[in-house]
Amino acid sequence: MNKIAVVDLSWIMHRYRHAHEELSCMIDGKRVPTGHIYGTYTFVKDLSSKYKKVILAVDSNPTIRKEILSTYKSNRKKEVVDEFRDYKIHQDDDAVITLCTSFENVYYVKEDGYEADDIIGTLILKADKDWDFYFRDNDILQNIGSFNLCVSFEKDLTLGEIVDVREHIRHKYELDLDYLPLLWKVIKGDSGDCIPIGIERFPTKILKELCLDERFHSNNVTFEDCINVLLGYKNYTGKTKETVNQLKDKNSDLYKKLEINYKLVKPMYLDKIKRQKMEGDIRKIFKKFNIKNI
Repeated sequence: MNKIAVVDLSWIMHRYRHAHEELSCMIDGKRVPTGHIYGTYTFVKDLSSKYKKVILAVDSNPTIRKEILSTYKSNRKKEVVDEFRDYKIHQDDDAVITLCTSFENVYYVKEDGYEADDIIGTLILKADKDWDFYFRDNDILQNIGSFNLCVSFEKDLTLGEIVDVREHIRHKYELDLDYLPLLWKVIKGDSGDCIPIGIERFPTKILKELCLDERFHSNNVTFEDCINVLLGYKNYTGKTKETVNQLKDKNSDLYKKLEINYKLVKPMYLDKIKRQKMEGDIRKIFKKFNIKNI
């Protein structure tokens, strides 16, 4: 197969952490979970047999966005309710990456200050229909490009079908577009990432109309574009009209709030993508985490 797979490593690791919560081993007298290591490795192994190239997008910690908003992603809900609920699986990133990049056609990309979303967004700029992206975070949908995506797992842990981007956005957001306009998340915010709602109780119907503005048909939308689109709309009524009028003042709390939201949700494209391998003794990793039957 001549196709390329791009994987949001964090999503896959968390998915298998939940899926294989029964897997664990003893390390230094303490029992630790290993499902995220076993599951991710077997998943990437399967992908490596189906794709010409597999690229793992890895989050940097901390990210540049933490400098913009200190509370960014600080309230992520802990869904795990077992004995390992406080275990931070990303301390095992290097072990997972070492195992996965031991396959000849598997690489990883990690850049200081950038999230996996930014790496994936950068790759989308060069992608076409021979690229399949495996991710969950809808920030990635803000990137305009030609690609396929898989955003879910089936109950038997197999991946759901590769779906059409436009159909996915139509189903999830009721927008007939092949991307999610930046304005959507500037206004809506994102409680999961601690990004506050931009304009309280802003009518979704109006937001959908604004998202169709041709100024959003680009990967280079500026904050001024967002403000001009909001101010240019003529059919506001009542309190919504009064609220939007605040945006005429660059010193208003609403203007500053939306500007922060914009900086948090706008993709940060990288100038260069450097594919890497992580060297290490995979046999020692298997032994350390008691991983067998691979």
